[in-house]
Amino acid sequence: MLGAVAGAAGAMAASEAVKWITQKRVAGGGRGLSMGTLFSLHLLYMDTHAIQVARNPHCPVCGDRPHVRV
Repeated sequence: MLGAVAGAAGAMAASEAVKWITQKRVAGGGRGLSMGTLFSLHLLYMDTHAIQVARNPHCPVCGDRPHVRV
C-alpha cells in the first residue's frame, strides 16, 4: 500500500516538474501549478487540492535576504 502511495505522488510530482521545465500549458487551456502553490493529494478519497501560499519575506531559504544555501 505504501509503495502505491509513493508511486502516485512521485508520478504527479514528476508531471508537474516536466510542465514547469517545459513551460507548457496543460490540456483544456488551464495552467499547471506555479510557484507559491501547495498541492495536496489525498489518495484514500482520490481528492486533490491546490492551495495558494504567500512567500515569507523573512524565510531563511527563499526570503528577501536568504542566508541558508541549498
